[in-house]
Amino acid sequence: MPLSCNGNYMERVSNFKYLGVFIDEYFTFKTHYEHILKRVCASVGLINGNRRMLTPQMLMFLLNAYVNSVTDYCLVVWDPSRILDFKFIQNKINELLVAYFYPKMSKFYTKRFWKAHDGNVMAVKDCRTSHSKIDYYYLLERCNQLTLSERLKFFSAWNVYKNIRLTP
Repeated sequence: MPLSCNGNYMERVSNFKYLGVFIDEYFTFKTHYEHILKRVCASVGLINGNRRMLTPQMLMFLLNAYVNSVTDYCLVVWDPSRILDFKFIQNKINELLVAYFYPKMSKFYTKRFWKAHDGNVMAVKDCRTSHSKIDYYYLLERCNQLTLSERLKFFSAWNVYKNIRLTP
């Protein structure tokens, strides 16, 4: 059924961008998540390409400027519907931290390595063994970062605190 306002018919759209957040007709925020994922992957690639020249403080600054600023914007609005997708974005951030703090392991994040070792069971085993020893929470702590789920909890608690404090 067409919707009209003051005699003007309104166009029905499946999604639209409002204040920087892509909203779809079912509020799943899938389009927004895909947009965020693209931007995070591009930013991680940019930082990863320059990681040899970065100090830990510069890495932390660039993570905050190019990755966290993208993921944190309206996080409490779009995130609860996409919580299961957080793992992929968090893995991208973890890959960057591993490549920075353990440069010899950065080979596992290249297509060239996996093409050269296509079907090689030992390469997969070596990758899994190397990654099982890494404490990602320690790497995040070294960069003074929180996981995406921790950031969501922080911003949610902060919003509750602000609302309680403003209530007369």
